[in-house]
Amino acid sequence: MMNSQEIAYAVVAIAEEKKAFNPVILNLVPENAFTDFFVVLSAQNSRQVISIADEIVKTLKTDLALPPQNRSGIDSGTWVLLDYGFMYVHIFQEPTREYYHLEGVWKDAEVLPINEELIKIHQQLLIENKCIA
Repeated sequence: MMNSQEIAYAVVAIAEEKKAFNPVILNLVPENAFTDFFVVLSAQNSRQVISIADEIVKTLKTDLALPPQNRSGIDSGTWVLLDYGFMYVHIFQEPTREYYHLEGVWKDAEVLPINEELIKIHQQLLIENKCIA
């Protein structure tokens, strides 16, 4: 089974397949926050925000039997929040992301490295960890 950090990277891989950009993973474990990770993503428009959120929810639920505990913002499409307990996924239109600047609010959090090689590794982990009955 994938650990929470691996799932955060897999979320970035899923989102990038839907053309999300500027991904950031904040490690909040050392901050003793209410969650372990924030995954912050940008999208071009409300349709893309919703499409990315839908794909993340569908893939994690289908492949890892991991549904979100809460999903909010789907009506506006400017900022969707997916709450998985151990991880919050924030999908923004860029102007909204700039306004709320979560990376600045959590400026002491460790920013995990994201590169193409890491994304490919986590895409493969996601494929290998599908829950098959």
